[in-house]
Amino acid sequence: MYTTKITVFNNRRPLNGVRITLEFRGLTQMGFTTPVYTDGEGIAYIQHASSGEAYVYLDHEPQRDPIKTPGRETYNL
Repeated sequence: MYTTKITVFNNRRPLNGVRITLEFRGLTQMGFTTPVYTDGEGIAYIQHASSGEAYVYLDHEPQRDPIKTPGRETYNL
């Protein structure tokens, strides 16, 4: 099992309660992770079985570029 850390801010303030999912695309690794919500520090830890590139969805909105997983990423909304 792998873990990816996502941090979400708005105007330098952490956002609580942002719904985050990762989408893996490919023949051997397809689908979405279970949704996870950011905590009071704007941090969410997402556990997933696949590694490689994944697309990030914040409150159902896809972000532009895929990220490498496992890893960590910060978003400013």
